[in-house]
Amino acid sequence: RVAIARALLRGAPVLLLDEPTAHLDAAAEAALLDTLQALRPGWILVLVTHRRAPMRRATRAFGLHAGVLVPLDRTEAAS
Repeated sequence: RVAIARALLRGAPVLLLDEPTAHLDAAAEAALLDTLQALRPGWILVLVTHRRAPMRRATRAFGLHAGVLVPLDRTEAAS
């Protein structure tokens, strides 16, 4: 969380987060994602995750299949 706060304070136009919600419960996960959306509207957030909830919020979602990045449709990200 400290690293995320530092990046937000620096005003980074792109933020890459690898499993930022991995050890959070559903309420804490939602709070973090809500905060990220509210603090920096219009910025680019690349979120690497295995969890469905963050993927549902994505503008675009991709999966990694046999080492190839493949676009997912919204129903794949949500299910």
